[in-house]
Amino acid sequence: MGFFGHRRSTLGGAVAFAFGLLLGGGPAASAAPAAAPAFFITSDSQQDLFVQAIDTPDAVVRIAGNVDLDLTGREDLPVAPGVQILGDRSQRPQGPRLFTTSFPRILFRVGNDGDGTHSDNVRISGIRLQGAESDDPYSAVGTSDSDGIRVDSSLNVEIDHSEIDHWRGSAVNIQDGQNRIGLWNAQDVWVHDNYIHHNQHPTGTICCGHGAGYGVVTAHGAYALIERNVFDYNRHAITGDGSAGDGYLAYRNLIWGGGGDNSRVWHTHEIDMHGNDSSCSYECGSAGEYMDVEYNTVWYTNGTGVKLRGTPSIGMTVSHNVFRHSSLWVGSILPIHAALDQTETGLHQSANTLDSYTGGQRKYCDFDGDGVDDAFIATGITWWYQSSSLGGRWSYLNQSATRLSDLTLGDVNNDGLCDVGYPGGVFVNPGQNA
Repeated sequence: MGFFGHRRSTLGGAVAFAFGLLLGGGPAASAAPAAAPAFFITSDSQQDLFVQAIDTPDAVVRIAGNVDLDLTGREDLPVAPGVQILGDRSQRPQGPRLFTTSFPRILFRVGNDGDGTHSDNVRISGIRLQGAESDDPYSAVGTSDSDGIRVDSSLNVEIDHSEIDHWRGSAVNIQDGQNRIGLWNAQDVWVHDNYIHHNQHPTGTICCGHGAGYGVVTAHGAYALIERNVFDYNRHAITGDGSAGDGYLAYRNLIWGGGGDNSRVWHTHEIDMHGNDSSCSYECGSAGEYMDVEYNTVWYTNGTGVKLRGTPSIGMTVSHNVFRHSSLWVGSILPIHAALDQTETGLHQSANTLDSYTGGQRKYCDFDGDGVDDAFIATGITWWYQSSSLGGRWSYLNQSATRLSDLTLGDVNNDGLCDVGYPGGVFVNPGQNA
């Protein structure tokens, strides 16, 4: 069960660690102070007001669902402590779009290790944050990185129910130069229920330059809790740079089959921790502290699923995951790609399922309450539905190993949302804001 021991593995996305922590509404879900400044972004021309708002401590910044906010030419926008950036999803469930056609090194900065500041108690929820990278990953070769959200040494940060895409650096980059985030409070940066896709930056056409293109990255000693996200067409979905104290807890994510482009002749892995020794292309040496990878579905097979590229100070747990790969370990010659690979030691695996793909096996029912039936899949460890109201984005529903053939769909409690019957009970759909 990993470093944290017992963890509640069912219903509603709650996660209980051995430390007695219970994550239900999220680390930043408490109500804002009564006197918090309120800003309302209701038109596409309110860029200056938006920038002012997010730099106002404790501000609640509400963005109307029909807004298309062009942030081209802006970069390194500070998000002040206590700020809540909330996209209105009541009329447009996909949320407002915030986009750029330029390539800022960082668009949103939550805290700043460079000047020793931090921004605690920040939430970014219900938006679409779109970078300028082309769908063609090779358009990024030889260019500089561009990150959507950078979190530096900040606690109680929640990034949720958003779509973050087309960043050639990373969608979410978490760093900890001030030593405030560790294994003991990894949940204090919580990235959950997002659709993170088309973030790629190959090393070259054939090889060997700088590569990036990450969904979520932890670096310089940072940790994060990464759960219930959908990843597709990222070079790596989840990664760490191998610094002392790096790590992550990755639970119940769904990784589809796209991406992994390292060059035109080689596809890389989707989940990793780098080694910190450049003499071996970061394939050896110290490799962070601890990574817990459990209850995920990895349907990517162009490259390896999970790779440990050195030796972590504690280890890497990979268990109870579903892989489409038919082989467990990469071999010295064959197979070239498999579910797991490590260049040194420290990866401990158990109870993983191989050679399993059920993405094409579907039933249909209206899970989001818009009157249109949604596709439903059971991966062997989690259930998901493809929300028509979200434009076809997949949404997490529940952790369960029950297969599709043993499930029945229907609105049991007459609330307009489809529920799932399984042998011995019914899972009641909590809705998209859960």
